[in-house]
Formats: sequence, C-alpha cells, structure tokens
Amino acid sequence: MIASKMTSKRMMAILVLGIMLGNASLSDPISDAKPAATETNEMEAGVWRSLFERLDKSFSNQISSRIAAADQHFAPSDRPAVNAPASSMRIGLLLDVKEGAESKTGFAPNLDLDIKLPNIERSLRLFVESARENELPARESGELDDGQVSVGLRRWFKKLKMTTDAGVRTDIPPEGFVRATWDRIYTHGDWRLRPEQRFFIDSKQGYGSRTSLDLRSAIGKIERGQFRSASIAKWSSDDDNWSWEQSFKIGFVEVSDVHYSNIDGYSWGDSRRAQGIHVSVFGEDGLLTGYRSMLGFRGPLLAPWVFWEIDPGLEWLRENSFAPTYRLRAGIDIIFGGK
Repeated sequence: MIASKMTSKRMMAILVLGIMLGNASLSDPISDAKPAATETNEMEAGVWRSLFERLDKSFSNQISSRIAAADQHFAPSDRPAVNAPASSMRIGLLLDVKEGAESKTGFAPNLDLDIKLPNIERSLRLFVESARENELPARESGELDDGQVSVGLRRWFKKLKMTTDAGVRTDIPPEGFVRATWDRIYTHGDWRLRPEQRFFIDSKQGYGSRTSLDLRSAIGKIERGQFRSASIAKWSSDDDNWSWEQSFKIGFVEVSDVHYSNIDGYSWGDSRRAQGIHVSVFGEDGLLTGYRSMLGFRGPLLAPWVFWEIDPGLEWLRENSFAPTYRLRAGIDIIFGGK
C-alpha cells in the first residue's frame, strides 16, 4: 500500500514537472531571457546552429535538388516542364514512459520523407513514412509492434478527389500493400468538415476499410486557437472486428517557418510553438477498451530545424481494469528542407 502511494506521488511529480516545462513555452523567449549565457554556451550554440545549417543545405543541394533535376530530365517533351517543389524530411525521436497500472519505457523513432515528382507523372509522389497509415491515431507510434518504414508511390486523381498508394513495408519478409483513399472538404465560416473513406489490401492484415469524419474550427476570435473532433472506425479481415476511436483536441498553435503543408493548411507538426490538450476514447465493436487524456507542449530548440515536445498525461485501459497509468512522452522533432 505504501509502495503504491509512493509510486503515485512520484508519477504525479513527473506529471507536474512536465506541465511546468511545457508552460515555459508560453513565455516570450526574448523578453524573459536573462543575459546569463556564458561565452562558452554561446560558442556551443553557434557550433550547433552552423552544423544544422550545413545539414539543411546539404539535404537541399545533394538530395532535394538532384531529385528535382531528375524529375526535370524525365519531363514529357510535349508539355512544359514543371518546377518540382522542394522535398522535405522529418526525423522524430520520442521517449515514452509509463508508470502505474502499467510500467513501461519505450523509444519511438519516426521518419517521414516527402518527395514530389510532378514531371515524371503530374500526380505521382514518392513517400517514405514510418507511421502505419491504416492504424487508428489511438495506436501511437510507441505502441505499434515495430519501427518499420513504408516506401511507395502515390497518385492523385483530382477529378475523383482520390489518391491511390502502392508500396512495401520493411519487414522480414517484406509486406506489400495497396490502398485507395477518397476525401472531401466542406467549409462553412470557420468550420471545416472532412469525411474520408479508405480501402486497403495488406499482405499482413488482409483487406479492410477505414472511415473517418474530421471536424475542426478556429476558437472564437483567437486566430491561432483550434478545436478538432475526429471520429474513426476501422475493419480488417485478419481479426474480423471493428475498432473505433473518438477524440477531441483543443490547441493554440504559432505557425512559423512552415516546412510541411497539408490539405488542411497546417498542423501541430508545422508549428514553431504550440500548447494543447487531447482527449480520446477507443474500443472494439461495442466494447470500450480505454480512454486517454494528454497535454501537449511544443517549442523551438534550435529553430527552424529542431523542436522539443513534452506530452504528460493519463490513460485508463480495460486490460489494466481501468486503473490509471501515468504517461510522459518527450522528444525532439528535426526537420530539413521543404522551403
């Protein structure tokens, strides 16, 4: 009993510490800064900044520019060549600590390489990603059973508002997949509604479908405030059941030096600084399997390349008899190119 109380107190301290560190992102880095930085620290910061400038320039010159040049070379002779947008790469390093009903520490790397080839095929794109696109968001990267990378080609059919993907996932043996996704965006004032329907065939999961309805809006007159509701359901033939999730997010995002753009304009990962709360409920068929509440904080570590993230929170899972588990997710997000 005493040990249980000590564990709870320790994890509550971690939770509060995470919130305190996150709240530091709300302060103005210029007005709150104290002129206590030593010459050594300034030199070290300059060395890191110089290193990331070289890495970013190397990515742009050695990778992104060569991809664009190759795309120009294969441009159809009967049509004018299109300038390829700059490619971009995101590397995420995330530590996930759980204590309470479940004690677990995991490390979740994430890779996302976005390459555009408009001349090879006007609507063809090469993608490299570590996230399993068919999974529900409740299954975070740290919870997936591998750190695999998916590589494939994506084609956009503008008139049908549909994309088709075909690729492989790095595993032994490799897993092949194809998927087709339809979506539309409807707007009314500050509200935006986005239904999406996806069908997929996977050599591991079999065939299935994923349906989602995304609703988001600005919060009142606050330009950077966002509200989002996401309803998602998935069925696959390997387990022959429905999994579902309902989530709500409220966040305040400062967009600056955006590297990635998406169909919704910008996202949390596009921001220089952000704070928010994410509440989700998830289950299978008609059974509730868990719910989770997480705070999120993001800020610049070495802008515009490196950003830190701290996400303290709680979750309650059926497999643990809905006893609380304290969570602290912390890591860095490194972004190159895309400018």
